[in-house]
Amino acid sequence: MINGDIKNNLIYKNINNKRVAYICANIVRFFFRLMEKFVFSFKKNVYIDENKLQKIYNAPKSSIQINSLKKTDKNIDLSILIPVYNMELYIEKCLLSVINQKTRYSFEVIVINDGSTDNTLQIVKSMKSDKIRIINQENKGLAGARNVGISEAVGKYFMFVDSDDYILDNSIERMLSALERTDADVVQGNWCKFSEKNGRMVIDSETNYEEIILSSEEDGTQMLSYPGFAWGKIYKRELWENIRFPEGFWFEDTIIKTLIYRECKKICIISDSIYAYRKNLNGITMTSKKNTNKVLDTYYIMDEILEENLHQFPCTTS
Repeated sequence: MINGDIKNNLIYKNINNKRVAYICANIVRFFFRLMEKFVFSFKKNVYIDENKLQKIYNAPKSSIQINSLKKTDKNIDLSILIPVYNMELYIEKCLLSVINQKTRYSFEVIVINDGSTDNTLQIVKSMKSDKIRIINQENKGLAGARNVGISEAVGKYFMFVDSDDYILDNSIERMLSALERTDADVVQGNWCKFSEKNGRMVIDSETNYEEIILSSEEDGTQMLSYPGFAWGKIYKRELWENIRFPEGFWFEDTIIKTLIYRECKKICIISDSIYAYRKNLNGITMTSKKNTNKVLDTYYIMDEILEENLHQFPCTTS
């Protein structure tokens, strides 16, 4: 953590004293090593019993083939990826909110029909827009559908929209303008959570983030304080060059904070409201409260990420 150019050391940047920075860095390193030994010993001997976990819940095995991204189409600024499965009640509103966006930027809408068995596909086909491209596949789940969309997208930037949500007016214009202005890797806006009662939209809560630009060098920890949902953001396509969502799991969005944010040099938060999130009683967030076993998916995802990336943590190097 102290190796290399001292001027690039975060502790030195804040203290501006080489000797003190060296001492502090070694203290931090010592405590991180102590914590690492404790955590892994705790996991092995006391807290996590893999055999018992397997008896409670047979976790899915996620084997993802990461295909190369398609060549960027210089005529398309943004690829909007919308996985959909049996959403005949909501998909029309979702798509209308996207294709009716007024913006100077060009965009494509990739709808991944994930094996729908209701009228979802017919509704999508009835939408009159040359921006919409439909991909049909057998049911793979949300992560599998998103991954197919990532592999097929040709825009300079990616955006994920859930099929029961919708984006607000001028969202694309505001977000892409912010990305170009700041040269950020990711831009995120504010959003509202809503439900429908007696056919009327009821806003249950709204976020109120102020505009800020976060640098990985100076604000790395602060980056992680912002939500890690895949939706409500626009990403540079390069971030997804070697990253995909873990398939077969719930809480696949875990990778946004743990992997995607790690690749970012700069994240831009804008104060504009850009996204409406539906409180869907059949969605994963609500269903997980009833299916306690599936909540363990987040453990398996984090365990895999830690196993693959722990050796890269600065605190474990000498």
